[in-house]
Amino acid sequence: MTQIIGIDLGSTYSVAAIIDEIGTPTIVEDKNKQRNDNLIPSVISFASNGSVKIGEGPRRSLELDKNTVSRWKRHMGSQKKYKIHDQTLKPEDLSALLLKEIKMIIEQTTGDIAHAVVTIPANFSSNAREATLKAANKAGLNVEDIINEPTAAALYFAYKEGFDLNGKYAVFDLGGGTFDITILKTKGKKLEVLGSDGVHELGGQDFDHALQNIVGNKYKEKTGEELEKEDYTIFNAEEDKKLLSTNNSVMIRVNRKTLKITRDEFEEAISTKIDQTSMKCNLLLEELKLKAGDIDGVILAGGSTRMPCVQKVAQDIFSQETMPVGNPDEMIALGAAIYAATTSDDSLLNKAQKESIENVNIKKRTADYYGTTFLENTNDGSYILKVRNLIKRGEILPAKHTESFSATNPDQSLFRVTESRTLEDDPEWVHVKHEGYLDHPGQKVGDEITVTFAYDINQIMECSFLHVPSGIKKEVSISFDSDIDQTDDDINKFLID
Repeated sequence: MTQIIGIDLGSTYSVAAIIDEIGTPTIVEDKNKQRNDNLIPSVISFASNGSVKIGEGPRRSLELDKNTVSRWKRHMGSQKKYKIHDQTLKPEDLSALLLKEIKMIIEQTTGDIAHAVVTIPANFSSNAREATLKAANKAGLNVEDIINEPTAAALYFAYKEGFDLNGKYAVFDLGGGTFDITILKTKGKKLEVLGSDGVHELGGQDFDHALQNIVGNKYKEKTGEELEKEDYTIFNAEEDKKLLSTNNSVMIRVNRKTLKITRDEFEEAISTKIDQTSMKCNLLLEELKLKAGDIDGVILAGGSTRMPCVQKVAQDIFSQETMPVGNPDEMIALGAAIYAATTSDDSLLNKAQKESIENVNIKKRTADYYGTTFLENTNDGSYILKVRNLIKRGEILPAKHTESFSATNPDQSLFRVTESRTLEDDPEWVHVKHEGYLDHPGQKVGDEITVTFAYDINQIMECSFLHVPSGIKKEVSISFDSDIDQTDDDINKFLID
């Protein structure tokens, strides 16, 4: 049987869900799982013979084996490289291997995959989003769309409530590597994202490192010696962090020394990190011209929201108790599965599945500003290069805008597509997504050039640059799945054990 799936591709753990035969989102269970839950640790171990292991076994060898890697998600879309044996891998290559493993588990458990959606943090840059889709395509998945993790969480929560929500809801999403805050407006089966913000590098792994530092300092106080990483690994820290979520203290045995760590001192060590979540929530409320009292409910997503201090800060920010939603590790994948069904071909769905997602509608918004550069005439007759933003952050998709410019010199032919997270007009502070030349048969000062950006629901932006007098136009398509520079065969050469 062919399946429609949603995949939560997490920094520390990943998990997949399907829409079952009766239209219910259901977590995919690995028949050969090594854990008591359905999570797949986002950890890969490489052997010298080219074989690869993924999951719980490699997680236990983190910091003990230099050829075991994890937590690369923060570097998606960057120039970060991982040198492993004789291979040089990018973050998207590692994600592709993990997605290939998830694909194999699904095919062995439930059947072939017809349509898939992968989740991403709301604060991911376009480069990171593009890298995620590249990874999915390299893994052999038919992924045409992605959904922000908080939106997927809200979609599942709305489903659980029978699509009987009406109001504004905050999704406080703190996972292993990133923090997102998203505020949505819901009315029945209609969900509209009002805005998102977050911190790209904030999550459970930072808390694990903080606990490692506490243990290292206490060990040095007791013995006068430095604690080696292999004596108290990130795996050990993660397990003890979980205990501190349910206990006021833990006793840790390291090199035959017993150390007591209290929840209070752990929370004090991570307090500045937790404060960042509060700051981002308040900034988003301010940007949307909302107050805490305007929020009708707070939804927690991500494994780190199990921590008492995280739950407290979310409650304090919005002046209310958070809403119970079940397993915070699974709800994003379950929401992604619902979204995958809404974006799939109807022919892939049976009657029950169609009824389950009928009339579900999600309005997405742009996460960044997109513009172009132009020469602006100054008062003294000189020119200065500026950025004109055609598509603004927070616009509902699809969005389309056209601007007209006047040529300032006959040789003007360079055009750019720029991107920035904040509103900028200085070219030094924007990222150039594309650069090219507009060929024309000759141009006069004052000639009109029109620029059109059209950003569709599938996060593909069509840009056109038209020299009006000649009618010559240059068109550029910027999509997150373009320019794949590695084939499936490059990924398939790894032998996954």
